[in-house]
Amino acid sequence: MFTVFGLPAHILLVHAVVVSLPLSALLTLGVALSTRFRERYGVAVVAFTFVATLWVPLATQAGESLRGALPSTPLIARHAMLGNLLVPFAAAFGLSLAALVWVDLLRRAIAGEGRAPSPLERWIVDRAPRIARPSRPGAWLGPTLAGARTLAVALSLAVGVLVVLAGDSGARAVWSHYPGLNAARAKAPRAPGAAVTQPGS
Repeated sequence: MFTVFGLPAHILLVHAVVVSLPLSALLTLGVALSTRFRERYGVAVVAFTFVATLWVPLATQAGESLRGALPSTPLIARHAMLGNLLVPFAAAFGLSLAALVWVDLLRRAIAGEGRAPSPLERWIVDRAPRIARPSRPGAWLGPTLAGARTLAVALSLAVGVLVVLAGDSGARAVWSHYPGLNAARAKAPRAPGAAVTQPGS
């Protein structure tokens, strides 16, 4: 089992995922939906998202290591399944964002539309492989940009939902082993008219 300072590494890595990945998804929505935001911060959001998506396979691998040291339960199995599902979705999410920002860079650097590229953005375009850097703009830029925006929005929402589901299943897998908490919740005073929630629901 992978440990950091005596704690399972999965516990620490999972917090990096649940903070950075939803934030990346929100920033990507801004990149996809706002031309001004995309032109100013697109490259920075790609860099941040690259780091955020790297945490996902690390957390998953550490989780599999921790899983081997724990008894098998349906809650743990569900959490592992959602975590494994998040890996390809996070990768596709990061790639869709990179493609969106790249097409937007081509629109500005080659077609001359919108805000002029910054020196860093110009440096990125100039050093890209020729196959990814057409010499002149084409009619494909507009439809490609629209498709990339749509895909980035869809994957941002999918990643956000998966992070919530994986986090919820992980929390249930951990705290379901503490029956004292369920008993305390059952005895806690409830507001008049509040619905009664069964332990584990």
